Amino acid sequence: GADAKDETALFHRWNRAQESGEKLLLIADGEGWDIALPALASRLGAALHLEIGSPDDAMVGQLILSHAARRGLVLGEDALTYLVPRSSRSFAEIEKLVDNIDRLSLERKVAPTLGIWRDALEAVQGPEQARLL
Repeated sequence: GADAKDETALFHRWNRAQESGEKLLLIADGEGWDIALPALASRLGAALHLEIGSPDDAMVGQLILSHAARRGLVLGEDALTYLVPRSSRSFAEIEKLVDNIDRLSLERKVAPTLGIWRDALEAVQGPEQARLL
């Protein structure tokens, strides 16, 4: 959990945002946060809470394509057919996967193909997990 100094700083930041009309976005993992400062606990309790769940297959495919496009990588349906069912449902790991595909493709000076996809999955998930499907 946060210490009293962190909670006090967040409390003051919250108040400044309210006074200025700014939006304040707080992001945390799903674990509960034991807040000692009652005024901060009250404000956070009254705030809108949203949970971002794990991406489904369609979103995983779109995330892979989006990250690839930003890097100038062209991945076709065959890549998605292979990668989507084997990919983690973690937003960060999907980005790492595409980073690895890009890096391996550049290192080997070839377009991304099955061997690169497999090696990129293994780099992110480990050898056993990458071969499960």
